[in-house]
Amino acid sequence: MTSDPSPTDRPGDSRITDRIAIDRASALPRSDVAGLLVAGLLAAWLALSAARSNGSALGPLVILGGSVAAFGIGRAAGVRWDVRPAAVVVIIAAALTLWSWEDVVHRSPLGRPFGYANATGALFVQAVVAASLLGVRARSLVAKATAAFVAAVFVALAVAVGSTASAVLASAVLIVGLLAGPSTRRTVLMCLGVAAMAFLLVTLLLASRSPSAGEGEDLRGLAQAALSERRIELWSDALQIIVDRPLFGVGAGRFDEESTVARSDPDARHAHHEYLQLAAETGVVGGLLLVGIFTWGLMRLGVSRWDRGGASVVGAGVAALAMHACVDYVLHFPLLPITAAFLLGIAVGCELRDAPVDAAHEWLVSPDEAEVHA
Repeated sequence: MTSDPSPTDRPGDSRITDRIAIDRASALPRSDVAGLLVAGLLAAWLALSAARSNGSALGPLVILGGSVAAFGIGRAAGVRWDVRPAAVVVIIAAALTLWSWEDVVHRSPLGRPFGYANATGALFVQAVVAASLLGVRARSLVAKATAAFVAAVFVALAVAVGSTASAVLASAVLIVGLLAGPSTRRTVLMCLGVAAMAFLLVTLLLASRSPSAGEGEDLRGLAQAALSERRIELWSDALQIIVDRPLFGVGAGRFDEESTVARSDPDARHAHHEYLQLAAETGVVGGLLLVGIFTWGLMRLGVSRWDRGGASVVGAGVAALAMHACVDYVLHFPLLPITAAFLLGIAVGCELRDAPVDAAHEWLVSPDEAEVHA
């Protein structure tokens, strides 16, 4: 199925492409302002909690700032060039795969490019998002088929690298990309949000079960079969730290100093649960703000008014990263959240690009532009 050309693609509309596209990229809808507000609050809280708890928030702040910048760049690129900038993600993922080919195919747990196979798998998930996004918005059947093939290759790579979570999430993203369309966008995004929240709650429930008291042995046994006993012990440690230091935490970057399990195992520096670790290091507010950022991402895609396809698959990528963060420390690898933010920005930019030329909504069109098209 081919898509109708967006306003900035129509022949003879160079004035729209060059001038109005810039105006739309610089416009700030209320929904985007809300995202900046959540990111700003998290940045402020990271700095405050670090100051109060003798932590170092530099690393998290750099990753957060990089993600915000990537969203802005992706948003502007999406307005100007539609989904074509998503090809950058595919190219980078392919280049890193070729560079670390032996480690990928031999399932080296500490192999290149990140020194951690699960992080490599998470990159492949985002590459599936990028390829699927290119396919959803493609006009020719050949382009759609090529994009689907590339996405399937990255799913196979996610399986090959040996990351179970990445393989499952990459497959789910591919299915969403193949089946979901603009008419089902809100339903798909709602289901993704519910699934991500349910998964988070299940992991928190597992963390709260005390093995010494014999609570929830059956549930823990199933989880340990799918995950690992040490990972759940790290979660429990993080939760106990949150109970002991709920306001400002123990300080950013200090989880490995405070966790009993982490201190006893040099390979367990992280909690393998981004929300629990952030809450343990910066307080409950920090963890809730991180949840808020992912929630905003899905909601921002849900309020798109002129989506021609792409919001669902990008939402699947956001939800995939959110769920992966429940069982691993994927957000500690800057390229992963930055890539997800870049793709989210592209999807938002495409929405602004697809808006009718004569749309006079105050959040989209500047007064000068509205006067031009009056």
